[in-house]
Amino acid sequence: MIDLPLVSVGVFCHNHEKFIEHTLASVFGQQTTYNVEVIVLDDASEDASIEIIQRWSKSHDNIIVVTNEKNGGPVQQAKKFAAIARGKYLCWLDADDRWIYKNKLQEQLDFLESNPDYVGCFHDAAIISDAPEGIGSSEYLMRFHNHWKTYSQFNTYSGDFFPWDALSRKIIPTASLLFRKANLELFFKKFGAFRLSISWAIHLWLLKESKFKYFNEVWSEYHDHPEGFSKKYSLIDFKINNIKMLETLLQDEYYSNLVKDVFKALEKEYFHLLSLPDIKNLRKSEFKAHLKAYKKYAKLATNEELNYFKTQYQSKH
Repeated sequence: MIDLPLVSVGVFCHNHEKFIEHTLASVFGQQTTYNVEVIVLDDASEDASIEIIQRWSKSHDNIIVVTNEKNGGPVQQAKKFAAIARGKYLCWLDADDRWIYKNKLQEQLDFLESNPDYVGCFHDAAIISDAPEGIGSSEYLMRFHNHWKTYSQFNTYSGDFFPWDALSRKIIPTASLLFRKANLELFFKKFGAFRLSISWAIHLWLLKESKFKYFNEVWSEYHDHPEGFSKKYSLIDFKINNIKMLETLLQDEYYSNLVKDVFKALEKEYFHLLSLPDIKNLRKSEFKAHLKAYKKYAKLATNEELNYFKTQYQSKH
């Protein structure tokens, strides 16, 4: 009989030789009574990352190393990890982040094992910033979090985290979430084409008819540096990606019942898009199209809110 792991940990690596040693040390330094498998996916690194990974694989028998000959990006890495993972629970982190609390997995697993009504749980994370000073455009510098020390300083979390919390863009640190394994094949069919914000999309998918538990503890570190994946794309790309993703949610049976929140999220994404410094570089026709869409979703969101208030009032009379 095969002794299956209770949790599968994914480590996503691409040219992370500066960080992966500390990341793997933080993963293998976890103290837990549960069986854990660690799946390290190297996405065609061109530095010494794979040599470091192979050294760790020689001294640990619960590690699986997967390498790509060509760079596929984080979405393909997540898809591959979900297909390989054998655990009842899944979590992953980028190879430039790390866990800083040795009992993180134990406490999260204990909670989920005892609380089947939660699909996952997450915690706060520290932000270690290497933001360049006075280098790059104002939009580029906007993508760094050097003025924050933790995620909870710019996100308000309550003990229970619901789909509407995710829609309002309360960001869950990627390295913090542990969740029950689900069949993500349908998810990747619907959202696999979105190259950005894939973690957010997965959170929204998992939260359908469920909730996450939030632990008000800093148990991981997010490394915010110029070579990070998110720094390779403009904020305009991110916002357009997010808008298309939210519009896809409108076709989902569950989120069709939360249109007020989806419309508010779309209004907010368009507002941020139109507020970006680089919006001035778009063609006039593109700007007008975005402005028109913003007005549309702002109106739809307001109408849904008005209907909600009317319904709430009428239910009490």
